[in-house]
Amino acid sequence: MELTEKPTETENDINKEDKIIEELERRRKELRKKEIKTTIDRVECTELNKTVKKKRRARTRRKRKEFVLNILEQRKGPKETQKNRNQKKIAQMKDNNGKKTTDREEILEICKTFYKSLYKNSVPTPTNTRTQSPD
Repeated sequence: MELTEKPTETENDINKEDKIIEELERRRKELRKKEIKTTIDRVECTELNKTVKKKRRARTRRKRKEFVLNILEQRKGPKETQKNRNQKKIAQMKDNNGKKTTDREEILEICKTFYKSLYKNSVPTPTNTRTQSPD
């Protein structure tokens, strides 16, 4: 594949892949919750673990490849990929009521509210503590 060549996967294919991973994870969760585990259930759970890991790795590699190709198409250098890779993002946060949210706007609002209340209740700083020396 040349650098200028676009990946052949469509948005629909990517969504199908994500749905497959979600379905596999759901099935794996059901097997783990099951009280009586037969040998067949254990083998199936082990195979599901392997399959989910492989599909996640493939998805991560595909996304990373698309990202690097996009950077190269924009004529940016390798430092640009390092900048964005090192940035961590908050995936989920709880509000004051204990409700979890994954929406970016809501997470930003929770942070904004937290820091407003933090600095609103902070101890006031002294104004001028210097003493003048006698002349």
